[in-house]
Amino acid sequence: MWGSVHNMARAVVDGLTHGGVSTVRVMRASATERSAVMTELLTAGALVVGSPTLNNGLYPSLADILSYVKGLRPQNLIGGIFGSYGWSGGAVKDIQDAFDATGIKCPVPPVGT
Repeated sequence: MWGSVHNMARAVVDGLTHGGVSTVRVMRASATERSAVMTELLTAGALVVGSPTLNNGLYPSLADILSYVKGLRPQNLIGGIFGSYGWSGGAVKDIQDAFDATGIKCPVPPVGT
C-alpha cells in the first residue's frame, strides 16, 4: 500500500531471474483484469502473490482476482506468498487460504514483513 509490497515484488523478481527463471511476468492487481491473469496462468508454472494487509485482509483488487482463480482452479501451479503488514498479517493468511482452496502448493513458507 505504501510501496513495501512493490519493493518485495522487485526482490522476488530479481531472485527468480538470478536463479535461472527465464520468464517472469509481474501483474499489478489494481491495474490488471482478472481474465488477463487467468490467461497468463494457463501456461504458467508458478503463481507468486504479494499483498499489503488492509483492514486485516487482502487488498480488494487482489481478493477479486484470487476469488476468480479459486473458481477456475488452474492446474499444476506451484505458489509463493509474500506480504506486508503492520500488526495483523491478514493478507498473507488470506492468500494461503486461497492457495489451499485452489490446490496450489507452496514449496517455501510465506514471507511477511
